[in-house]
Amino acid sequence: MIKQNSGARWLTFNAILVYALLYAPILVLIAFSFNASKSTAVWRGFSLNWYASLMGATDFIDAASSQSDAAGRSFQADNIWLALRNSLIVSGAATLISTVLGAMLALAIDRFRFRLRGFFSVLLYLPVVIPDITLGIALLVFFSLLFKLAENWFGVRLAFGFVTIIIAHVAFNISYVAIVVRARLAGMNRTLEEAAQDLGATPWQTF
Repeated sequence: MIKQNSGARWLTFNAILVYALLYAPILVLIAFSFNASKSTAVWRGFSLNWYASLMGATDFIDAASSQSDAAGRSFQADNIWLALRNSLIVSGAATLISTVLGAMLALAIDRFRFRLRGFFSVLLYLPVVIPDITLGIALLVFFSLLFKLAENWFGVRLAFGFVTIIIAHVAFNISYVAIVVRARLAGMNRTLEEAAQDLGATPWQTF
């Protein structure tokens, strides 16, 4: 009984430690969002100026600010909302595409037997193992070379934009989706699929 209690306490301590390591940086980030200083290394007092700039309501907080300063804050607020919109577009599109392609990839590797199955299984873990900065630089070089080839061979001028950013995010996220879905498929009872097909379900209904 004593060993069980000590084991449970140790497990609880480890769980608390893991959650603290995961969420402590987020709590620190929230706390420093009220910092009057632009630097997160120095605390200069409590302030709501950053949230006011985001909402474009600086006049209510600092009525004595000059017209040029107010215009600069308004421009900054516009940039913040533009960045937020772009982030939502990229994250939404990348999430949708990664989920679909990752699930298809996991189904193909788990359900079918083909010649390069082992190669794709190993290739699946590369984006997880490779550091993010290395993968980002590799994609930057790849797109730069691809744009030059497209311009030299086909006379088509391509540029960086939403499409390239979404492709880069998909290339990074698809492995995580495929690994999670494949692990879930490995734990499923395939007799359920066979029973559904025997009862007349179509392949899509079975899926």
